Amino acid sequence: MVSRTTGTGSPVRRMFAAVLPPAELVTSLGDRLDPLQVRWSQLRWTDAAGWHLTLAFMARVDAGQYDRLVENLTGVSARTARFDISLAGAGAFPAPPIGRNLWLGVYDPTDSLTRLAAETRRAVARSGVRTPDQKFTAHLTLARVPQPTDLSPQAAVLDEWSFGPWPVDELALVESQLGQGREGRPRYLVTDRFRLAEH
Repeated sequence: MVSRTTGTGSPVRRMFAAVLPPAELVTSLGDRLDPLQVRWSQLRWTDAAGWHLTLAFMARVDAGQYDRLVENLTGVSARTARFDISLAGAGAFPAPPIGRNLWLGVYDPTDSLTRLAAETRRAVARSGVRTPDQKFTAHLTLARVPQPTDLSPQAAVLDEWSFGPWPVDELALVESQLGQGREGRPRYLVTDRFRLAEH
């Protein structure tokens, strides 16, 4: 089943396919982060409304590719049974502990999220859309810094946290609108949602 929202209508879109955490987890994580955002105000914390687990990033989706992309992702969701994951562990990209991105990791005991990411990337490729040739590392980005920084103190605190498990029951296709959000941050618009199979 596909749920659709009208996008910007641009002939070329910057997009990604992702799993979105449930509202109650977003609230719980946000409450835990509030004191840290004050404590480490030098970090550029991401907006909770945009938290997601990226499965496939697409820098350019042409209008002529979009319907095929939706069709292929519909097929992936129909073949993928729902599963549970948790947020656990923490780190920094690109070379821990030195990095520009601070993130929470994912506990995926059945490797279901990893398999979904692989299927999603193959579906994107079949649509004629390119994705970066990078190893999939499930993570939720919480903060960024403009220059490589030792983020080990922050990662050490976050590494003790765990949220979930929660059921992954849908795949989202999201349009990223650069410089449209608060303080020039990207604004994310979910254009399609694909329900995973119940069994």
